[in-house]
Amino acid sequence: MMILMPISRILATTLDDSPEAVSFSWECETTPVKVKGFKPTASMVINSTRVNKEKLALLEAALYGAESTEARLPLPDEVLTMLGSGDASQVSNP
Repeated sequence: MMILMPISRILATTLDDSPEAVSFSWECETTPVKVKGFKPTASMVINSTRVNKEKLALLEAALYGAESTEARLPLPDEVLTMLGSGDASQVSNP
């Protein structure tokens, strides 16, 4: 899976009496990958309020790393294995 997110150009202005916060925006380009039992996808949405806490902890350990492992982005098939494909109650593929 490849995700490219270059930051948009920022126009900086001189400070004045009413400064405004800089707004950042990104354009996101992704390449869908094959997912067993589903159409190819480049994104997944995990609702943490509906996922088993122990399974969610496995996913978070992969995403954020742990004391003995580096953070990484697991492919969708691995996410489904961690969470259980039965928990994929809503899958959309725009």
